[in-house]
Amino acid sequence: MADKSDNPHPLLFQGGGSCPVQYEVDYENHNYYVRYRSSWLSVTQDIDTADMEIFTQQLSTDALDGFWSAEATNVYLALIGRAIVDDELKSLSLPWKHEIRNHPLYGKGPYDGYDPKNGDGPRPG
Repeated sequence: MADKSDNPHPLLFQGGGSCPVQYEVDYENHNYYVRYRSSWLSVTQDIDTADMEIFTQQLSTDALDGFWSAEATNVYLALIGRAIVDDELKSLSLPWKHEIRNHPLYGKGPYDGYDPKNGDGPRPG
């Protein structure tokens, strides 16, 4: 069930991994599949039936990047989940990975991650 309050994590995604990062969530009779591979994030709706890619965005200039740290995962899935619940996924704009440490949700959350490249960008000073 979705949380329509100010909760930063309105949906609970299932998944994980790296190269690609893959998560799924069901919401209002639709399945959403999130994939991050080769520096590109995509969200596909109803991958097993209609298979409609409804969002894509490049998050890194490193074409081989397919990793999210736990902190980056926390930010990206919170923003994607909120956009799904608010029906704003098509107009979503996510921070680049090199900017992610500056996001207010950057920190440990309900998700794990793996980023051997430490690609979340410079630490804010």
